[in-house]
Amino acid sequence: NAEKNLQNARALFESHLQSVFTQRGHGWVEKTLEEVVAEDCSLSYGIVQPGDDVEDGLPVVRPTDLSHDTVTLCGLKRIAPGRAESYKRTILQGKELLLCVRGTTGVVSKADSELAGANVTRGIVPIRLNSKLLTKDFGFHLLMGEPVQAQIRAKTYGAALQQINIGDLRRIQLSLPPLAEQQKISCQLDALAGETQKLEGIYGRKVEALGELKKSLLHQAFSGEL
Repeated sequence: NAEKNLQNARALFESHLQSVFTQRGHGWVEKTLEEVVAEDCSLSYGIVQPGDDVEDGLPVVRPTDLSHDTVTLCGLKRIAPGRAESYKRTILQGKELLLCVRGTTGVVSKADSELAGANVTRGIVPIRLNSKLLTKDFGFHLLMGEPVQAQIRAKTYGAALQQINIGDLRRIQLSLPPLAEQQKISCQLDALAGETQKLEGIYGRKVEALGELKKSLLHQAFSGEL
């Protein structure tokens, strides 16, 4: 039951997220991803060969770092600054959206402001949005929504290593409401996400505790202690 409740908590949020982007209201418009990014955002791949770790080197974000909603400096790989010389287009300013385009394509995280000056590896595309068209918070939820994720899955290719081409990524279709509605929807989704995370934490701890209890009971049963 605890495992089922954990799954239901996640499904509830995903269901609400999907309903937001499939039941579009008045004033929504269709744009491609390349049409809603800032002028200084090229939608480019990051560093192909970051090299070995270097103490006090340049921080770089890798696809494996996109395990939380927000990426900070903590735990990031650091490389020789010279490795990033040819990748100035992907230097982070902080507050970007970071989209995984290699491996587990479609994973999205936010770059913390402390990442200004850092860079990304080949598997990540930094996205800076045009604030006159799309807010960062709404864009975060929009990229995670099923309409966008379905397009990413459809354009992902490769057997051993899955990835999506930049050209296909730039043509991803987005549905946008007016800015005021974007802010309202973002607040609602953020609140629901917070409650969902609380429930996931509660049920996750229950599942872990029950798993340990099961191991203990099995040990006692096979050792004749019961």
